[in-house]
Parts: sequence; structure tokens; C-alpha cells
Amino acid sequence: MGLDLSALDEKPTDSKGHGKPLEIPVADIIEDPNQPRKSFSEKKLLEMEASIRAKGVKVPISVKAHPEHADKWLLNHGARRLRGSIRAGKETIPAFIDESHDDFDQIIENLQRENLAPMELALSIKSLIGKGFNKSEIAEKLGKDSAAVTHLLTLLELPKCLEDVYQCGKSRSPKTLYGLNTLYLNHPEKVEEWCIASDEITRANVSLLAAQLSPKDTPPPADDNQGSGAVDINQPEPIAENNGTSPKLVLGNKDEFTDKKAKKQPVDNNPLIEVVYKKKKANIILREKPKSDDYMFIRLSDDNSVQEVLVKDCTLKKFIF
Repeated sequence: MGLDLSALDEKPTDSKGHGKPLEIPVADIIEDPNQPRKSFSEKKLLEMEASIRAKGVKVPISVKAHPEHADKWLLNHGARRLRGSIRAGKETIPAFIDESHDDFDQIIENLQRENLAPMELALSIKSLIGKGFNKSEIAEKLGKDSAAVTHLLTLLELPKCLEDVYQCGKSRSPKTLYGLNTLYLNHPEKVEEWCIASDEITRANVSLLAAQLSPKDTPPPADDNQGSGAVDINQPEPIAENNGTSPKLVLGNKDEFTDKKAKKQPVDNNPLIEVVYKKKKANIILREKPKSDDYMFIRLSDDNSVQEVLVKDCTLKKFIF
């Protein structure tokens, strides 16, 4: 009676029986084309290769059955370890099988390791949207709010000057670049010049730029075409004549003399920028020039004192117009 050896050709599907990883040939593992991480540091790969040559792979990778190739595995996570093993000349690599691993798990695994660039995350979110997920679902599954997802997707639609800001490392913050992109839509030339001149771009100095570019909150000019039925809402209504006194002269005296002192006071139409400094509320003083671009003057709300502080030590709260 012959022995049935056909089972030896089948891929193992579970390694939980003895709690140890399987040794899988590296040639049988295919990297997932939808892997969120798109770039790998050559320096890090060299370090990984040297470590594997010396000590082997200490942390198993994760794989699942390839949906299109019956004799292959699809990599869930562990791309650097796989690449390092191949470069080190290893024929096999320890691996656990996880058939439940999905696109969201890939993203979360990279986020928890803090090695997923914002642009890579944005591309992954775009891919998920292409598969039918909406932004709310994606935000919930990734543990983020919907605004964060919106900010990330903006990275994929940046104009050239803001894309350069990201690529050269002046700012990698999706929220900062989202705010800067909003300013660019209204002031493209000024924002582009500012980006080129800035060595570092933070939320705080983008907020200062926004204050400088915002239009003054001034009332509209009076409409002189009274014959068309237009009404000047800034002009007081006429006062009825009393004892023959002209209402026009009364209004003129009141405006020109009684309130003359008040008219001499300058009107500040700049918006207030409220920040938090060391858990205290404060307003930025825009008219005071700090000793360098890294500093700014603020007025603390609790004691009205003025301090020159580092911009990075303040957190923007809101604009007050």
C-alpha cells in the first residue's frame, strides 16, 4: 500500500499549535503592492542587513495566503526584515500566518511603529476611498477624526510651492500645510514668496502670516448716489428742527467738537490671535518686533503682562475678529 504524500505540497495554514513561527522561503513571499510605506531608507536597510547577518531575524514577519498565486505568500508587515534577509543571503525567514490582516491593519501597524510618512498615509487613505470606504469610516477605523483625514488628503493636491515645502522638510504637518494651502488659494504669490524665504514652517508662523494677509475689518464706503434710493447706514437719521436751529449744524457740531477727542484715537482693526502659553491664555502682540523670527511678544490674559516667548512654545487657539 503506497503512502499519500500529496499533503506535503500544501502550504501550512496555522502555526498556533506549538506557538512558534514557521520558516518560510523568502523566494515564496511577495510584498503587498498596497503596502502604505513606499520609501525605505538605504541606511536603515544596511543596518537591518548587518543585524540579520549577525543575529538573524528576531521578530517574525506576518504573511497570509496570496489571493492570486497558490504557491506564494503575501506579506502583511515586515518589509524591511524581508529585504534585509534577502540582502543577507538568507533562504528562509520566520513568519506567522495572519489571514485576518487587512488594509487597515497595515496602516495601523505602520502608524504604531511611527515610521509612516504623512504623504504615504494620505496615499493609503486615497486607496481606501477608491475601494468604497468614506472618510468617516476611515477615520473611525484608524482612530483619527474626520478633520485629520481631510488634512491628509490635502497633501495630495498641494500646489508646487507647498509640495516643495513638504519634500524639503520645512513642514511635514498635514494640519499646517492644510492651513497654508487655504491661504495660498487667496494669496498665491505672497504665500509662495513667504515659503521660499522661510527656513522652517510651523503652525504658529502660519497663523502670523494669516493675520498679515487677512483683509482689514473696515466698514464699506458710503454710497453717494442718494438719488437711487440707497441709504447710508453709517449716517445718523436727521433730527427734527427745534426753535429754528438747523439739524445739519447740530449734527456737525456734535461730530466735529463733542466727539473730536474720540476720533483722534486710532482704530485697531487687526484680529486678535489667542494662544496658550504654559497653560495660560494670551494674545499675540503683532506690532512689537521680536529679537528673531523664532520669538514673538504675547500679552497674558490673567495679569496683562507682556512677555517675549518662543513661537514653538505657544499653541494657537482661535482668531477673534
